[in-house]
Amino acid sequence: MKKILLLSLIAFCAVSANAQSPVINGLGSLSECVGSTMAINGTGLSNATAVTIGGTAVSSVVSNTDDEIIAVVGEGTTGHVEVTTANGTATSADIFVVNTLLPPVLSVVDSNVICKSSVVTLNSLGAAGKCLQLSGQSQYISVGKVLKAGSSYTKEAWVKTSSSGPGGIIASNSDALFIIGSKLFASNGGGAPVADTVLFPMDAWTHVAVTYDSATTTLTLYRNGNPVAKDTLSLPGSEDSIFIGQVGSIGRFFTGLVDEVRVWKVARSRFQLVAGMHLAVPENSFGLVAYYKLDEGLDATAYDASGHGNNGMIFNQAKWISPSDAPLDYAFYSWAPGNQTTSSVTLAPDSTTLYTLAVSDVNGCVTTDTIRVTVNTCVGMEKNNTVPTISIFPVPADGSITVFASIPFNKEMQLSVYDVTGKDVTEKISSREITGNEKILTIGINDLVPGFYFMKVKTGPGIMCARFVKH
Repeated sequence: MKKILLLSLIAFCAVSANAQSPVINGLGSLSECVGSTMAINGTGLSNATAVTIGGTAVSSVVSNTDDEIIAVVGEGTTGHVEVTTANGTATSADIFVVNTLLPPVLSVVDSNVICKSSVVTLNSLGAAGKCLQLSGQSQYISVGKVLKAGSSYTKEAWVKTSSSGPGGIIASNSDALFIIGSKLFASNGGGAPVADTVLFPMDAWTHVAVTYDSATTTLTLYRNGNPVAKDTLSLPGSEDSIFIGQVGSIGRFFTGLVDEVRVWKVARSRFQLVAGMHLAVPENSFGLVAYYKLDEGLDATAYDASGHGNNGMIFNQAKWISPSDAPLDYAFYSWAPGNQTTSSVTLAPDSTTLYTLAVSDVNGCVTTDTIRVTVNTCVGMEKNNTVPTISIFPVPADGSITVFASIPFNKEMQLSVYDVTGKDVTEKISSREITGNEKILTIGINDLVPGFYFMKVKTGPGIMCARFVKH
């Protein structure tokens, strides 16, 4: 009997010795797109009962050995990776970023039911994903401390408001980017603020940014990529907590829509601001310390897509808006059939066709949407229409654009301009014809608010569209 007990005790001790708590030594990558695979490396990982990212289960587990787990990234949230086995739970030291790319929203100019030999123009929106609406009544995002005192920085965002202020956009108690008296201001280190000299655009998406260069003590305020105010003797910035939607902890709440908020620990140049303002940025971009895409669409957390874990807390039930119509582009477009690579295409299908648009972002994530164009045989309609061609320069533009329009057979030309929502804004432009059949027009766009626009040229049944950007 004693021998049996001794053998049992030895066996129990052997099993206990072999029971190993899971340990995560590293991740194969620190970010992946939804639907891609990720690798988790460590020890004691076999027979995992749960694998989560930021508290949300992965889509599936492809393989599970003692030293590696291959999992499929699901529609989850950015955060630490956790692996649970019968012997415990292991947590990664690094934060894993889940890159979610929302599908495009396809629309058609006029109608998706056309006559044979006619043309149809398809547009795409959705690159901005979702955005957050703040009421001006105690709704804001608390970010915390993400910058060191005295360091260089850049703070930027897309905003849309109908309020003259006061309202903080990205601000701490002493370093603020804000609107007051219908003008854009920025301050640093509690010093005197610099101000834009023109009224802030109302009811229009506007890109705002402020940079501070600690080496030159220069504070620069930007609106839509243009420097509008500067202070070359600015005081150093603070290490105070940053808020989105209010000035520090003293209130002055912002009223309107907010999207694509980014904080950098470097002073970005004007060229860098303009190059990146209409695109998402990779999470490993140099100097990026906090990045809020505001695409969650639920709960009260604004997840940091920079990979640094500076998640923001959303207070007092701010409203999610989907889709956002902020003027962002996808990194790449591919239409099928046709192989066009622009956000807007003009097509002349011979039969009813289902068009698919595949888009990708700067992280290589891909998603698609489809739209059907129905083609009917219409009795008495002119066939073999000749379509005009147009080119627009410069892009982007400020006060005016030049349009080169080739008009077939001296047909009368009708020109229309639409914003990204499909609203006709033709009455806000001015035009001057310079030459005849090969028409060159100077189009005044001073009264258009900054953003993306579509120009439609119609000559009888022939239609051609082109896109331009107002700074």
